[in-house]
Amino acid sequence: ATADEVCGVAFDATCSLVLLDSEGAPVGIDPTVPDEARRNVIVWMDHRSEEQAARINRGGHARLANVGGAVSPEMEVPKLLWLRDEMPHAFHAAATAEGGGKALDLADFLAYAATDGSQHARSLCTVVCKWNYDAGGGWDRGFFESVGFGEGD
Repeated sequence: ATADEVCGVAFDATCSLVLLDSEGAPVGIDPTVPDEARRNVIVWMDHRSEEQAARINRGGHARLANVGGAVSPEMEVPKLLWLRDEMPHAFHAAATAEGGGKALDLADFLAYAATDGSQHARSLCTVVCKWNYDAGGGWDRGFFESVGFGEGD
């Protein structure tokens, strides 16, 4: 098909977290080989963030109602907390404004990669269901602060 014949492209994927630096290059997230940039995805079935998910759920924030009352370690917010706690260099490079990188759900990464990185849009489905975004009110700073993220995160 030609570009004129394509009216849309859609991606769906499991709840896997992809980290990129400010240049769009992979950021390694494997604690056994932290400099191995090719290992830049925490896949859905990786439950290294069980402790962070439990901590979020104990807080009982109202934002959890959008995801059935509890987050899973498969979701993105617990994974980001794990990275901040256990691999601060990777977290800083990809998930802070100062670092300038990107932390993307796999479905959003696929759309980003399919457009040569020129499109930074995120799917409403991924941000609501996997990032605890409030579709009616935007990013809930109170939620993120309640789970342990601060001003610079």
